[in-house]
Amino acid sequence: DQGASAATEIDNLVAACRRARARGDLDQATDVLQTAWIGLKVKGLFSTAIELASDIQVHGALTDHAAGRLKLVVGSALNAVGKIESAEKHLLEGLSRALGAGDSLLVGELRSALGDNLATAGQMDVAAEYYEHALATARRFDAAALSRNVFTCLVALPNSLGHLHPAQYPYTAPPPWPPRPHHRPWHDASPG
Repeated sequence: DQGASAATEIDNLVAACRRARARGDLDQATDVLQTAWIGLKVKGLFSTAIELASDIQVHGALTDHAAGRLKLVVGSALNAVGKIESAEKHLLEGLSRALGAGDSLLVGELRSALGDNLATAGQMDVAAEYYEHALATARRFDAAALSRNVFTCLVALPNSLGHLHPAQYPYTAPPPWPPRPHHRPWHDASPG
């Protein structure tokens, strides 16, 4: 069963994160947490992500890079459970640490998460600014996943603001999608 396999993988990642933290390897614990976050988010296990991040934080100092990644996870999880102010605090701290580390791509990811948090708080205009900066970063680094995520959020914002007509969308150039696995020549034929 694929669902059971995914649950087992998430459990394994959570256990690996705890083991890395227990042996004092906080960078490794943060790496594993960031990987586990994908599954935890899908399964709605936000409190597990928050607990793991808190556990890592209290056990020692993190590098700027690791702290930025950790704050991205905890801030995103807090946003998902509606703790907007706390999420913003963590995301802004993560942004500061990512800037300190000189990690531009992480800065873009944190700006995207801040855009999500601001959109949740109803601050759509400010959220759009964060998304635009994140999209520019994603395009500069050819980060397709971040680019697609941010573009989707930007396109959805006009609906949140009450502008329902697609002609009003200011974003007309979607990010590149991965190539299709199979070439279908009938899609390329022009009507004749």
